[in-house]
Amino acid sequence: MLSGRRDMKNLGLVLVLIWALAVSCQREEALPNIDLPGLSPFLQTDDTAIKTWLADKSPEEKLQHLLMLKSDGEALSNASLGSNSGSLLTSVKADDLERIDQLWKVRSNLPPLKLISPNQLPVALFGESQQMPSLTALSAIGEDTLRNRLKEAYLGQAMALGLSGLSIPGYGLEGGATLQPESEMNNQARWINRMNGLNLLSIAAPFSDPDLLEGDSTKAYINALSYHRTLIEAGLSAFWLENRTWPVSSRVAKLFREELQFGGLLIAEVTTDAEIIDWLEADADLLVIAQDQYTSILTALKSVYRKGLLTEAWLDQKLTKILKARSWAGQESSPAISKTNNYPAIEASVGGAVATPPKPKLTREAYFQSENWEYWQRKSFAASIVLAANPENKVPLAAGGPSWTILHLPGTVYNRSFEKMLGRYADYKVARSWAEAATADQLIVLLDDYLLKSSDLGQLNRMRRQSDVVIVNLGHPTNLQYLNRREVVVQAFGNSDLEKALSAQVLFGGIKAKGRLPLTYSPDFLMGQGEKTEQVRLAYGVPQQVGIQPQRLVGIDAIVQSAIDEEATPGAQVLVAKKGKVIYHKAFGHHTYEKEDRVLPSDLYDVASITKIAATTLVAMQQYEEEHFEAKDKLKEHLDLPGNSRLKNLTIQKLMTHRSGLQPHLPVIPYLLAREADNDNCAEYFCKTPSDEFPIPVADSFFFSSAYHDQIWDDMQRLRGRRTRYRYSDANFVLAQRMLEQNGGKGLDTLAAQWFYEPLGLRHTCFKPLNSFPLQQIMPTEDDYRWRHQLVHGFVHDETAALLGGVAGHAGLFSTAQDLAVLAQMLLNGGSYGNRQFLEEETITYFTSADHGNHRGLGFDKPEEDDFKEGGYPEGLGEGTYGHTGFTGTCVWVDPDEELIYIFLSNRIHPDRGNRKLFTLKVRERIHNVIYDALDTFEPDWPELESEFASITQDPF
Repeated sequence: MLSGRRDMKNLGLVLVLIWALAVSCQREEALPNIDLPGLSPFLQTDDTAIKTWLADKSPEEKLQHLLMLKSDGEALSNASLGSNSGSLLTSVKADDLERIDQLWKVRSNLPPLKLISPNQLPVALFGESQQMPSLTALSAIGEDTLRNRLKEAYLGQAMALGLSGLSIPGYGLEGGATLQPESEMNNQARWINRMNGLNLLSIAAPFSDPDLLEGDSTKAYINALSYHRTLIEAGLSAFWLENRTWPVSSRVAKLFREELQFGGLLIAEVTTDAEIIDWLEADADLLVIAQDQYTSILTALKSVYRKGLLTEAWLDQKLTKILKARSWAGQESSPAISKTNNYPAIEASVGGAVATPPKPKLTREAYFQSENWEYWQRKSFAASIVLAANPENKVPLAAGGPSWTILHLPGTVYNRSFEKMLGRYADYKVARSWAEAATADQLIVLLDDYLLKSSDLGQLNRMRRQSDVVIVNLGHPTNLQYLNRREVVVQAFGNSDLEKALSAQVLFGGIKAKGRLPLTYSPDFLMGQGEKTEQVRLAYGVPQQVGIQPQRLVGIDAIVQSAIDEEATPGAQVLVAKKGKVIYHKAFGHHTYEKEDRVLPSDLYDVASITKIAATTLVAMQQYEEEHFEAKDKLKEHLDLPGNSRLKNLTIQKLMTHRSGLQPHLPVIPYLLAREADNDNCAEYFCKTPSDEFPIPVADSFFFSSAYHDQIWDDMQRLRGRRTRYRYSDANFVLAQRMLEQNGGKGLDTLAAQWFYEPLGLRHTCFKPLNSFPLQQIMPTEDDYRWRHQLVHGFVHDETAALLGGVAGHAGLFSTAQDLAVLAQMLLNGGSYGNRQFLEEETITYFTSADHGNHRGLGFDKPEEDDFKEGGYPEGLGEGTYGHTGFTGTCVWVDPDEELIYIFLSNRIHPDRGNRKLFTLKVRERIHNVIYDALDTFEPDWPELESEFASITQDPF
């Protein structure tokens, strides 16, 4: 397989080498000179004491010191550190640090080696919320200041933990060792110099260069050999060998000990007893083993020794080297380096040093468990994802539309992190093989820690001819050499859940693409390359990103759960977005109090009067821009009204600000008072079965007569308004609906869907939801024992809207918090969303302003002064705030001043409308207050250590 890969790679190798040679001519003038001592400092230390120590030890005792135990902090307390060379920490708790320090000190006469897994930042030891990009991903970060800050933290954290060594940044980037330009090699050499000055073992990890291991005479081999010699001459301490598909015996020893003349440590991780012989033949010095393997591995080593396969002289040579490393790495580093600020940074910051006020310093324990790491974690991972190819600017991909097929090839991980995030933007289905994906029109190939095989390439070529193909490569950047720039390619350098979710957001424009390839992988994918995109849709992040302490939002959970416990509502959805990021989105409770179906974020709620702004007003704004009407136009200019109608002189402005003085409800009382028996023989208003005469569904097995449906409009034309500054009336928006449908030539539901919902990618917003969704995905509302005599489920709750067929200007819309947030964000963006301009900013300002005769906007509700006095709104609410509430227990509020969206959806009228606990408990209002109280409670400071190790750089970035 390796030779086949090399043949494919060599097709473009000449071009790549020419490019690499050109780049190597570029010099980084601001960087210090490289020191090439030629031998790692630890090898130059005196070994007199070590010889004495070895003379007192039996071969069995010596063998123990070839081993390093891999364990977590808890297991470390049970490890026999005096009987091996140290520990490789996999995880630790901050409050265990002092105990672990003591264990390291008292259990060995010599300082133990203390390492962490290759390519890991030390803070990642402390749990998932502290996970940070690997050194590979770090090299892809396009923001110089952020990348440098992380690199400096790498050293500071290592010193604070008392680690013996670290991986050198930039090494081990798959497939790139032979293609590194001189500037990058020199940068790694400087890192080795830096670590040597701090008495940190510099480790090249992981080593997995197939060109060197095959030992041929190609240019790639010569280039790789030269590169590794440069690192060794800079004083490299160790190579961490990785066992993949290449041989681990004589060829490895020949390469390192003869061809590279490397005298430092070779570290290998042993997973089974059977591997020991191979690693000893490879001349490995230090064997990393799991703690529970200690007895079996040591027994196997003793067996090898007794059989004469290794000699005591060979063992003494190995241990001399290991003990020198332990002794050297355990010494205090040079005060001139560790305790002063005159050591140059690895890379110059673009903006230079900036004077900032001193920040509070943290104890070591507080530093490693700081909540600020979650902020920097997300920022760093997002900056490291590379949009390696974006033909025809396809990214951001279109939201909504046809379903995507996501292909997980056999052997890949499947935990739905990528799918969950992608599902917020588009529909998808999952395929587990090329055969299952064969009919896909839109295909995302998710390479989740997966190395492409030759058989995959043929299948991929076939799919390219029939489908839109997107490649998301999670890890293994060597896969890039088999891809091209004719398809969208996203490269992440790990496959953590966060990287999967962020990759999906990059594809759909939730976050910017700004990473860059750290190396050259083929003529199509060159070092420094990375397409840039802007955020054009809602992102999904954490509260810290917008200045909110996460704990300050916990009150929302408590308020909603209390409301559910008090039976104010059986369930709810709550969403908070700020500055274009959804930072809180949860579903609570169940569909009903029977608790059979949990509320999901994709469940649809009857949003009641939110229809006024999320449908009618949006269409009105669109038609206003197209000059179909002016706000002060009279109804008679747009509707054919009888000569004696009192509606003729009402203006659109008065309708949309509720200044018409019309009665609150439509003239439908006779239909609502009809007896149930009237349905049995279909004699008048209703019938149990549909027909040409009774075509309008009001509820299950409940159909309204078309004749009386038309009668409602006739009766409305005889309504009479009165002079008033404000009188809330659903009739206003049914009249507005009639005008909009007349202008648009289609129903309100069609107009809203075509102009807004479909192009915005709203897949869960519609009228008459049973036409598109299963009943189980729709929230039930009232158990209507007065009129419909059934649980209203899947049909609009509002009686008037039901009589109008489920599509009305004042009610009838069903939606989710997620979809309503998209509508609100489009308005906040000045009418733009997803690279499309839906409305002009001036139109939004005009409709949402309170400049139309009362406190309201055109269609939009706005806070009144009395509402603030009664606790109806938070004190910090901006004057420009607009939104609406709904009778079913819903609200949408948008504050342009704070760039804030708050959405609450519930079915508080279940089991009946008499339930007013949501109002008496002020559930929506209290949540609103929690959100505003949480604003500006978090500063994204970089954690600073309260120790001498906090200042190993020239200046803070």
